[in-house]
Amino acid sequence: MDRIYSKVREQSWQRSFFPLLVILSAALSACGGGSAPVSGQGAGAEVASQTTGGAPAQAISVTVEPAEAAVTTKGSQTFYAKVEGGTDGAVFWSIQEGPAGGAINNDGTYTAPAAPGTYHVTAASQADPTKTASVTVNVTAAPVVSVAITPGSLGLMTRGKKSFTAAVSGTDQKGVTWQIQEGSAGGTIDPQGEYVAPNTIGVYHVIATSQADPGKKAVATVEVQRCNPPQRNPYLVRMTKTSAVIGWRCRPEGAIRWGTGSSLDNQQSDDTGDDRHFVTLNGLSPDTSYTYEVVIEGEPLGKAATFTTAPASGSDFTFVALADTGSGDIHQGRIAQVIKGLPARFAILAGDIIYEKGADAEFDPRYFKPYDGIIDHFPFFPVPGNHDMVTDQGGPFRDNFYFPQGVFYRDFFWGDVHFIGLDSNHVDDAKQKEWLINALKAPARWKVVYFHHPAFSSGEYGGYPSVQKNWIPLFEQYGVDLVINGHAHDYERTVPINGVTYIVTGGGGQSLYPVGKSDFTAFSLSVHHLVSIRLTQDQMELKAIDETGATIDAVTHTKSDATVPAGPPSGRG
Repeated sequence: MDRIYSKVREQSWQRSFFPLLVILSAALSACGGGSAPVSGQGAGAEVASQTTGGAPAQAISVTVEPAEAAVTTKGSQTFYAKVEGGTDGAVFWSIQEGPAGGAINNDGTYTAPAAPGTYHVTAASQADPTKTASVTVNVTAAPVVSVAITPGSLGLMTRGKKSFTAAVSGTDQKGVTWQIQEGSAGGTIDPQGEYVAPNTIGVYHVIATSQADPGKKAVATVEVQRCNPPQRNPYLVRMTKTSAVIGWRCRPEGAIRWGTGSSLDNQQSDDTGDDRHFVTLNGLSPDTSYTYEVVIEGEPLGKAATFTTAPASGSDFTFVALADTGSGDIHQGRIAQVIKGLPARFAILAGDIIYEKGADAEFDPRYFKPYDGIIDHFPFFPVPGNHDMVTDQGGPFRDNFYFPQGVFYRDFFWGDVHFIGLDSNHVDDAKQKEWLINALKAPARWKVVYFHHPAFSSGEYGGYPSVQKNWIPLFEQYGVDLVINGHAHDYERTVPINGVTYIVTGGGGQSLYPVGKSDFTAFSLSVHHLVSIRLTQDQMELKAIDETGATIDAVTHTKSDATVPAGPPSGRG
């Protein structure tokens, strides 16, 4: 018997006459005189008939390959029908479930429907439509092709470079095609996802398109700026009577222009190979105003600002002190507004400036943004608290506040006043103690020392015995006038203790702690605040000012008054 595979021999209109063909076939058999009865009806059955000479004809049977199939939704499968018996191998194709089960053409190519399920494809002999064969098709949901791009968004400086990666799921073909939505104006990207930003700032879009399914793609947003994020506009890092250090963060190359008054006659380039810059302006005159601006590729970074150097002598000025500032919340913002309204020349910060861990990413929300518009012309002189030291033993604190010697203790003069900042995270450090002794020996009209952990406190932690043991005897020996601390989130002022007044100013922005009173307490209150100190030749005027600008405590000490009550022994905490 011949094996004949189906071919298209009849037009699709023939399917409409299936019933008629069956009736005609039966009628012809009835008129054939002595013909054999029909037997074996159904799929795969054989039908016997007689030829014209009375010889029996071979029975027709139909089979379909493959015998079963699994297809994903909207997928395709080609079926082949084999007709045995007779000379006509053509078949009609149909789907038992109708259009809901998919579609099949005359060649036996089946297209699955969108809905998963079990469906049945049938092939019927065109010679004898009663002879059929059916196969089961299991249609399962097709995997959904998706594309993810990493990173999904970023900031990049002009002409900066970044490698993008794309992950394709739902198909074995993982390739993507890269392009930029804005075309060449948005930069360039190679087939490996290496992107180069344009020289024009703006927002651009990198697209990864699946090669398996071009309808699936992912988009990354690139904000092109002149600076590598995070951009930090120029700020005063430190100040003396003859120099100033200006810091900023942008890109490796940059320059600073400055001059007396409002002029910008001088320029200094600073191509460090790093985004972070600290430029020292030397040869300045005492108590003189200078204007400066930082220039990146010929364009100013931020606004020009004017500062005034420290005086060479004299003691008539105001400064502010605060600590435990770095909350980034409304209280820190209110304290910043109070600073703007005071006639102060600078601020000393007694630690815990960058909560929670002193990480580099915390500096912008905890310091640079709250004090924007202040630190470009108004220098802050910080020392670290315990929170500032959590990340890399204070590495970001050192890098952002410029401690090039690697230690966190410092001193500076403002006129005839000597300011000494200490690292109370390392009270037992012998080198720091030796340095402190030498600093205290320097002659000065007033001596102000500041650090984080309090010597005396009626607050959350009390006074620190290590501070009392290692440093207080030196303060008393060398004539320190004022010690400023933080750590306890409150305001406290002691009575003078052996000639030294101790202030706790831990209400600079962080959440407050309760505070009590001790026999050394002159005033205490749990309140957000700062301390304003005005020094003249003979007087020290202290004011604690809350976040509304109201004075909550005030006292004046006279320098010539050597008979101030000593208070309790310095060994008490």
